[in-house]
Amino acid sequence: MSPATLKKIQFILRAESALLQLRLRRVSRAALLVSLALVFALLGITVLNFSAFQVFREKFDSLVAGAVVVSADLIVAGILVKLALREAPLSQAEDLARQARNLSAESLAEDFEDTREELREFGQDIRKIRQVVNNITEGLSGTFSFLQQILQVFDGKEEKRAASRGAAEDSPAKSS
Repeated sequence: MSPATLKKIQFILRAESALLQLRLRRVSRAALLVSLALVFALLGITVLNFSAFQVFREKFDSLVAGAVVVSADLIVAGILVKLALREAPLSQAEDLARQARNLSAESLAEDFEDTREELREFGQDIRKIRQVVNNITEGLSGTFSFLQQILQVFDGKEEKRAASRGAAEDSPAKSS
């Protein structure tokens, strides 16, 4: 991989890390708010419930007084949970980190596509070179066979000369 590609991957990892830290901060803040809401809800509602129940019990039946107090408790709990789980709009840092991640990912995809195209062209060049080498070796083998035939012809003439020389040398010896 090229150094530029590695830098882009590192940049994407840093952007993802920043996004994760921002999300973690938001979730931890929401968890803290929910925890505090639950503590205050338990303490305050206990006292409030008892007081409200006492007031309503003087005016209404005990069953009606209990229903009014429980309804008020559920409404307050619902409001607190809704506030705790509310999705905050994206911060500028989060938006910037997402844009940087997307740009780097697009650039990285382009780099991979360029590398793929270069490899494809390299493969085509290798095929062309192989074809040229095959053509040369085929041409050379034809040339070599032609030269071999010429050499055989010369070797044949040399053998005939040597044989005729040997015969000429043998004939004066025979005549003696």
